[in-house]
Amino acid sequence: MAIPCHAWSGRLCVYVFNKRWMMGANDFRMAKTQILGTFLDWPMPPFFQAAADSIHMGAEHCEILYKNGSTASGLLTHFMPGEGWCLLRHQQSSISGRIDFRSVKQVRLTRAIELIPDERSTALVGERSVAPGQGQPFTLQFVDGKSMEAETVGHEQTPYGLYLFPIVGEALVERLFVPAAAVASFSAGELIGEILVREDSATQEEVKFALEEQSSLRSQRLGDLLVEQKVVTRDELERALKHQESMPVMRLGEAIVQLGMASDSQISFALNRQKSQRDVPLGQILIDMGIVSQDQMHEVLAKKLGIPAVSLDNYQVDLNAVRLLTPTFALKHAVLPLYRTEHDIVVALERPFDHELLKQIRFLTSLRPVPVRAAPDELRSRIQESYARSHEQVFAQEPVESNGKLDWNAPAIGGMAPVRPAGESKSTGALEMLPFEGNKQNAGKQNSIDAGELASKLFAEDRATASMTVEEEKVSDGDTVLVQFVNKMIADAYETGASDIHVETYPGKQNSRIRFRRDGVLRDYMQVPANFRSALISRIKIMSNLDISERRKPQDGKMEFALSGGRKIELRIATIPTTGGLEDVVMRVLAGAAAVPLDKLDIEPALRQQLQALAEKSFGLILVCGPTGSGKTTTLHSLLAYMNNSERKIWTAEDPIEITQPGLRQVQMQHKIGWDFTAALRAFMRADPDVIMVGEMRDGETARVGVEASLTGHLVLSTLHTNSAAESVTRLLDLGLEPFSFADALLGVLSQRLVRKLCGSCKSGHEASETELVELATEYCTGTTQDAAEIVKRWSADGPVTLYQPVGCKVCESSGYKGRTGVYELLLSGPAVRHLIQTRAQVAAIQAEAASQGMRLLKQDGIEKVVRGVTDIKQVRTVCN
Repeated sequence: MAIPCHAWSGRLCVYVFNKRWMMGANDFRMAKTQILGTFLDWPMPPFFQAAADSIHMGAEHCEILYKNGSTASGLLTHFMPGEGWCLLRHQQSSISGRIDFRSVKQVRLTRAIELIPDERSTALVGERSVAPGQGQPFTLQFVDGKSMEAETVGHEQTPYGLYLFPIVGEALVERLFVPAAAVASFSAGELIGEILVREDSATQEEVKFALEEQSSLRSQRLGDLLVEQKVVTRDELERALKHQESMPVMRLGEAIVQLGMASDSQISFALNRQKSQRDVPLGQILIDMGIVSQDQMHEVLAKKLGIPAVSLDNYQVDLNAVRLLTPTFALKHAVLPLYRTEHDIVVALERPFDHELLKQIRFLTSLRPVPVRAAPDELRSRIQESYARSHEQVFAQEPVESNGKLDWNAPAIGGMAPVRPAGESKSTGALEMLPFEGNKQNAGKQNSIDAGELASKLFAEDRATASMTVEEEKVSDGDTVLVQFVNKMIADAYETGASDIHVETYPGKQNSRIRFRRDGVLRDYMQVPANFRSALISRIKIMSNLDISERRKPQDGKMEFALSGGRKIELRIATIPTTGGLEDVVMRVLAGAAAVPLDKLDIEPALRQQLQALAEKSFGLILVCGPTGSGKTTTLHSLLAYMNNSERKIWTAEDPIEITQPGLRQVQMQHKIGWDFTAALRAFMRADPDVIMVGEMRDGETARVGVEASLTGHLVLSTLHTNSAAESVTRLLDLGLEPFSFADALLGVLSQRLVRKLCGSCKSGHEASETELVELATEYCTGTTQDAAEIVKRWSADGPVTLYQPVGCKVCESSGYKGRTGVYELLLSGPAVRHLIQTRAQVAAIQAEAASQGMRLLKQDGIEKVVRGVTDIKQVRTVCN
């Protein structure tokens, strides 16, 4: 029988036979919202939880009232009451400002939420309990002498402040936080014990007895409980770890001294001994010396360091977390991943004080390891069992092919999906890594190797040769582990959709850094010990047929790389000398992808129709311009795919061939033998072409031959590295083209950029105000004769305009963006534009004339995508200003 009782501060204590629970701020359901890679913890009132429709994955709008009477409003991006601060991003700003709660009177989330009863809480307190009413009156006295009186649906009082839930409508409440430093006194409704007695749900004696139980629970230290009990569920473990975070930071030696298990001199002696035994943790040295026993060490870990013990016999292990470490590593070091969050991984260890092991786990998983204790026998058996189950679960299903890639639906290091190791069958009971065969260029086995494990081996070898100076670098570029690591690095870059691999070396003993560029943004991949940097660069040079002895000059090369399944990709290599006689390498991944259909590019329909009309011409010159990496080749091949049919002969001269299409006659340039764009153009004109595509018009001779080809009955397509469509015209004239011939040949110039798209899973929208729309329209009309008021009217024709902001979630790796799309402007060569070309007019005059003829500028196309919710104005300004 449960006996509910009076409890202060809204807490409820229940005594049921020999079991005791205390429900406090950390036990109630927390509405956790993931915001920019952190968690916003905002408790719900006792006996209630947020309705499903009220759960919001994104930044919350809030109003902050300061003690001096001033106010501020914006998006609450970080909320850290335990640390006494929050981050607020004001409107029209992309930067969050830090606000100290010492100057704050209250924080109010302006979005009202609906509450529903929490069945778990009501079931826990029993049928005889009486939950607080919907309208508890409360009185809050502030330290400045002012007071607040209203009704709240429960409250939650913590050491950091007071959470209130004022009623604003039927089943709707606001969320209010008052920092503890701003509260003078607080009272709310009837005490729970008084309600229970009044309703005959309990007697005064029962209430008194339960209060005594609650008092004894509060006086018992968490460390003592951790010594006596082992947690068996994830919820219990999370509560214990949350308490651990609030404990003061303490060293192991200090904790042992405080508990009276050793003297300062004994700890000093053990620390000196550890200097000669770097691989042995301090705790193990103390046990070996007989200063403390294994049981005493566990007591230290629990009482002073708050590290809980887990009973693995009954614990449900998350197999997705298990796959983050290889079975070889897990068995060797006796470590079992239990579960993971966005930034942390909870691991069971025999020796949770082994800092070197924790460093390796962090390196291999890119997550912060949170150690817990487990018995050695339980640990070994559960490691074998968990990896066997993980193996069976992954390989029991056939992979699903998506966009030409195999997806095993299981995250691995860096968020990459694991693939079946070569040579393994479904019936095998353990995972084995196949040895790599010599120094042969990748033969399709790179996916069976774990990049983190290889990097760990490199660090292990680096420690083994720590006595050498970095300058000696006694490492061969043929080292098997290094060869495997380079192969795995390239394979991972391709599988994760990276466009570039950056290998960056640093002087002294600093590790070399490897980063991948995905969606236009660089992201960390791995680090390599300084002792291996020259061998790493040499290995890449050997694979690219570059001179490994030349470090003073930059070199360019290419590499053909074989993936598993017979797929081949090409990489373009550039080495750059850096300070201290070192070199960096940048590798462009050319995946040999298929052409994207023209209607799949995010091109405005009217502009797409104009492009299609140009592609149907029988002769003339079409140019696509933009900076490196802006998608010019993709757009050109989309145009070629549109015009690629059995009636047309299409020749392409490319360097390199990045996209292949059946039906095209594609030619790779070989500059060393004089086979360049100009030579290819002249050869194509003798080969009865209908369409000619030239990779780039980078010099005057290529441009002149291209114009000549377009005037003799051929449709010529090419690219330029210019900033706008109008600038492309003047650039070609500066290369020496004759204005009248060029004006007659030119059909149109498409300029483009790539902007990052907002993540569809987490983007947050708000209804645009009139001021926001006017400012956006004014920027839209800058440099043109268009009227901002008319633009606003057109945008608002179908109702209010919603503008979206990035938030961040697991799908987009907390960046707020996922993927990229293009913004475009198309300059068509009409009579007026041709006249300007013939008279060598300035860029501004050509652009103004084209805009008056209906050309949508780059920024205008970008702003249209902002209004549609595809991207945000920050990204548009970044690429168009």
